[in-house]
Amino acid sequence: KHSTTQPTGAHQSDLGSRVISDRDDGIPIFKANGCNMADVYDKTLQAANYSRKYSAPSLVLYQELIRRFGHAATDRQHAYLNADVVNRMAESDVVASGIVQAAEQWNALTYSEARDRFEEIGEMVKDSFDVAAEEPKITSREDMLDRVSQPMVSVPQLP
Repeated sequence: KHSTTQPTGAHQSDLGSRVISDRDDGIPIFKANGCNMADVYDKTLQAANYSRKYSAPSLVLYQELIRRFGHAATDRQHAYLNADVVNRMAESDVVASGIVQAAEQWNALTYSEARDRFEEIGEMVKDSFDVAAEEPKITSREDMLDRVSQPMVSVPQLP
């Protein structure tokens, strides 16, 4: 069960209209439009402040995000979605819309600065892949266990 300091009754009013809805277990849900960076920031901050104030969980639900591609490389979206829906999903770009917001609404950066940062991050990613490609390859189960497992320790048998 959750902390007894979680607000109920009178404490719930501390949150005012910021709590969009509650779950049956009393955890407040802060709903954010995932394509609006200001709303994402605002609702995430509200949820974090709530959790800090009451030492209790909160939930941020990011809505209106469009899945641009299938769930996996083997997903055949055209089998269950029509071409218009697939094309609309492919054209949706939450990162690009965030850059537009930052540049045009907040004057936080210019498009040139965004492009430069994009290229800088792209180079970091490429360099990271180059480093990873040179790492020793996992060729056996033992290699995998050595790479991802804690050392085995003996466990005393119970009587």
